[in-house]
Amino acid sequence: MFNQLRKTIKSAKREWAQQVLDDAEDPNVMWRLAGVRKGRVSKLFPPLRDPSGNWVEDAEGKLSLLRERFFPAAPAHVETIQPDQ
Repeated sequence: MFNQLRKTIKSAKREWAQQVLDDAEDPNVMWRLAGVRKGRVSKLFPPLRDPSGNWVEDAEGKLSLLRERFFPAAPAHVETIQPDQ
């Protein structure tokens, strides 16, 4: 019974965190959630390197890099029917 309770709580926490991330518009919310790990809050999130090799240390810049990397813009539309050449 205790094991089932633990699984249920873990699942509910995961679903809650995913919903908060999906709805997050404020970068501070995303960074606050990213800093929580195994029930402990970590205030250190290392700088990230952008594609040109520059280090990004501010929250807005990191958010932008992560969004570009993990949520790229939709690819350009390609016609499924191509003319024969």
